[in-house]
Amino acid sequence: MNDNDDLDLKLFDFQPNDFIIRIRPETEEGAWTGDVNITILNSSNVNMTEESYSDMMHFCKMLCSTVPMMEEDEDFRNFVSDYVSQNIDGQDLENIVEDTQPRSFSSEGDNIIRLNFGTKTKGNA
Repeated sequence: MNDNDDLDLKLFDFQPNDFIIRIRPETEEGAWTGDVNITILNSSNVNMTEESYSDMMHFCKMLCSTVPMMEEDEDFRNFVSDYVSQNIDGQDLENIVEDTQPRSFSSEGDNIIRLNFGTKTKGNA
């Protein structure tokens, strides 16, 4: 880790057990193409059991999987859009996240999920 990484961690208050879902839009000439890369990031200093880590990773993958599900299922996409419009838009996101109760699930696999919001889902890296 270099000094800039340490500064970023301090600025964003990342903790060893944080799981971060990074959404990186693909752009051409400054305009979003409709494609995104979604990556689940976490520290190499995670201090939870292997089972808990696996549960959290599975939960993050479930969150990320809603993107291709919205692409494939118009009813699901409309359901999510309506939910966001009615329950989340205009609220303080930090309070929404703090009020959300996490759930545990079990899974194994890598920690990078790449998705294309255009026409196809990209495979794992």
